[in-house]
Amino acid sequence: PAAVNTIFGRGYLQQVEDDLAQADVPMRPGEFILLRFVLAGFGMVLSLFLMPDLHNNSLMVVRTGSFAAIGYLIPGISVRYQRYKRRNKFVSQLADALMLLTNSLRSGYGFLKGLELVAKEMGDPISKELNRMLREVNLGATIDQAMLNLGRRVNSDDLDIIISAYLIQKDVGGNLTEIMEKVAEISEEHTS
Repeated sequence: PAAVNTIFGRGYLQQVEDDLAQADVPMRPGEFILLRFVLAGFGMVLSLFLMPDLHNNSLMVVRTGSFAAIGYLIPGISVRYQRYKRRNKFVSQLADALMLLTNSLRSGYGFLKGLELVAKEMGDPISKELNRMLREVNLGATIDQAMLNLGRRVNSDDLDIIISAYLIQKDVGGNLTEIMEKVAEISEEHTS
């Protein structure tokens, strides 16, 4: 980690970890960085095999460097695309999930039981993220911390509003069902 922080700057590993979590790529940051360098090396070797007869050294260096850069960039682009696609799908499921949560709260379920119901009834990615959040709570994290971790992983403004509404309601008080209904209406208007 010290060498990576020296080369890429402090916080780089945490950023890579967040990006991988948001894209739901089951890799550790070190593995991802290694993959990028391996693909860069593969790109260099590939460029030498594709056009080995170039006698112009500067052209060969440019071509080899270009192939290496492409190899290095492909995993990052792929993760960024997966992140974007997954976040959009999560946001599109959010209004339905909120309505389901609100209905479960209205019928007497507690907040965590309501989230369990949403996780069971909804599809991926919202079910996977909620199950991960609930697992954190079962392992000893507070609901607040688990929700903030969820917000960090998903990185959605709509979800941040929901989390903020829950945290404020918890501190100030009020009817959680009514608050979630209002947030669901706002979220539904925002996504349509």
